[in-house]
Formats: sequence, C-alpha cells, structure tokens
Amino acid sequence: MLSIRSQKDLVAGAIFVAIGIFFVVSSLEYRLGTPARMGPGFFPLILGILLSLLGSGVILTALRGEPDEGGRLDTFNLRGLGVIIFTTVLFGILIQPLGLLVTLSICAAITSLAAPGARPLVIAGNVGVQLVIGLGVFHLLLKLQIPLLPRILGF
Repeated sequence: MLSIRSQKDLVAGAIFVAIGIFFVVSSLEYRLGTPARMGPGFFPLILGILLSLLGSGVILTALRGEPDEGGRLDTFNLRGLGVIIFTTVLFGILIQPLGLLVTLSICAAITSLAAPGARPLVIAGNVGVQLVIGLGVFHLLLKLQIPLLPRILGF
C-alpha cells in the first residue's frame, strides 16, 4: 500500500505539474522555432516541461517513506492566497505610474502580511531583499524600460 509521507509536498507537487502542463499546452499555440532561433513558444515549453518534472520529483518524494507529522495538510491559508493574488494584480496596476522602486516596496510590504504575525522588522527586511532582487533582475539584468521612480517626480 502506498503511504503519503507529506501531504503538503504532494499538493505542492501536483500544483507544479498542473502549472507545467498548462504552460506546455499553451506554448503549443505559438511557433516553437529551434534552439538556435527560438520562437515565442519555445521558452514556455521548456519552462513547462521543467516545472512538470520538478513537480513529479516532489510528488515522488512525498510518496516515499513513513508518514511525517510535519507534512500534514491541516488547513488552507486563504488569507495568504488572497493577499498574494491581490498584490500581483496591484503590482501590474502600480508599476507604470509609481515606478519600480515604490511599487516593489508597497507590494513587498503587503505580501509580508500574508504570513500570520509578521513584525515590522521582518517586513522591512522583506522589502529590502525584494528591492535588491527586483532591481537586479528587472533593471540591471533584463534592462526593462520600467521607470524607477514615479512619473509625478519627472523621472
């Protein structure tokens, strides 16, 4: 008989596989191209395959071994899910008028509220880390043409 070691890992792996399959199926509507000359569907296809493989690995590890009390799925944090979805939408709305720095700061502070009992020092640390990562990825690495500061200030 198959025993589930970690219900949390099983659910997380299933979510990874579902999202991966969604990306694979969606990418097939676009031209794939070749590895040397990638089309718009190539990257989502590879990403979907890798995410599905990762999810499958997580599912396999969740099914192997003795049941773990720490891996039980007792409740589902709807508040946290709602905060994350709200913040993702808010990021899309605020990025152009407020710029990357202000938007990242606001969204990082709000996402910190998804964890119960978040303290001000933890929220400030989260904002700082997300600002560094966000600036590094969006501005320095990808060189996206997103304003850094609000348009009101003339930047």
